[in-house]
Amino acid sequence: MKTETTSPEAASSAGRVLKDETASPDAKRAAASALSQAPDHRAPALTKVRLAKDHQHAGVPYKAGEEIEVNEADEKWLRKNQVI
Repeated sequence: MKTETTSPEAASSAGRVLKDETASPDAKRAAASALSQAPDHRAPALTKVRLAKDHQHAGVPYKAGEEIEVNEADEKWLRKNQVI
């Protein structure tokens, strides 16, 4: 089963409807429904890790012992390759 999502433009419009004091209850219910289907565009959570050896991350060189913040996928790669 395919789940439909709301475009960012439609989600923004729905947000305006919810704040509009003159919008009808039906319009507000439809807007709330649209927002509940909007994709989540938040940045992925970051985890602080300590490097076990020198490493270049995102083009920046780091020394062993330094801490960097990485997303979950990068953390898995760093562990797999014994960088942390």
